[in-house]
Amino acid sequence: MKTFFTKLHYEKKPNIMQKTLLTILSPASFAYYVISELRNNLYKKNLLKSYSPKILTVSIGNLTTGGTGKTPITASIANYLNQKGYKTAILSRGYGSKLNPKNVNVISNGEKIFYNANIGGDEPVWLAHNCPQSIVLTSSDRIKIAKFAQDMGCNALILDDGFQHQRLNRNINILVADSEKMFGNKKLLPCGPLRESLKNLSRANAFIIVNKTNQPTNKEIYKDLPSEILKIECNFVTDKVYEIHSNQLLDTQTNQRVLAFSAIGQPEQFYNLIKENGLELIKTISFPDHHSYSLNDIDNIIFTAQNLQIDTIITTEKDSVKIQNLTNHPIFALKLKANFSPEAIFANR
Repeated sequence: MKTFFTKLHYEKKPNIMQKTLLTILSPASFAYYVISELRNNLYKKNLLKSYSPKILTVSIGNLTTGGTGKTPITASIANYLNQKGYKTAILSRGYGSKLNPKNVNVISNGEKIFYNANIGGDEPVWLAHNCPQSIVLTSSDRIKIAKFAQDMGCNALILDDGFQHQRLNRNINILVADSEKMFGNKKLLPCGPLRESLKNLSRANAFIIVNKTNQPTNKEIYKDLPSEILKIECNFVTDKVYEIHSNQLLDTQTNQRVLAFSAIGQPEQFYNLIKENGLELIKTISFPDHHSYSLNDIDNIIFTAQNLQIDTIITTEKDSVKIQNLTNHPIFALKLKANFSPEAIFANR
């Protein structure tokens, strides 16, 4: 179902059936627009109250549903602020976590990681591993965890996936989008991928455009962006491919037949990266975003690879933190690096 709606939302030339469905869904999209704009206006007029932390607060989010590469960008910005001397806390809702969302859950105190991905959630635990100096907290109440982080002595907060979360004020609002998909058909849910109207782009201070291809970014995508927004282009490069238990690096120069599996928002871009590394991609297995792996899932993946006489199994680094304790079979993770400079975002800070 998710794949069906993704195709509907990003189809440039919808067929008759898709056009009919869009017509049927349009009243729901209009209702969604009315509710979201009413909420935005209530915050704008201060009729809905927001909490303002007395420290640097940065929100990183999307205007659309689906994966854009926001999590590695969050890690890059957290690490940048840590290098500048800030004590940074990443505040996450903890999607996929088994911990009580009403509590403040300390995934990492900046020195020790307290939960695995199956308990703490794949993205918070991935961030804890990749931002070793940052405190990582989860809760459905972002104000509660913001205050908790300040009590822990933090002087910078990063609100992960926080653009729509206006209960917590921020100094810097960053939006992230995929250069190929951008805003899709530019319709609101459920007709399109937009979480709110494009006119609300004006709330953003910076817009990071993620190019996951080897092609130059099409400058046409800038036409929907307000001229005053800082625009930053980012691409992902492979940092390394390593075995998740031993950390042994994969020699990508040798002829490797690969099975790749993932449970992320846009798996096709992960699979393309494998091919760009010169590996022969024989088979792909995709699970729903944030899927919680079982022993049976991993056994089936290994069995499929053996049947196809595949040498190497590769997954994403985000998925690797969820399966590490499920098998001793050699499985590799592809580690990405967000290639951009956050300096311009914080130039006046």
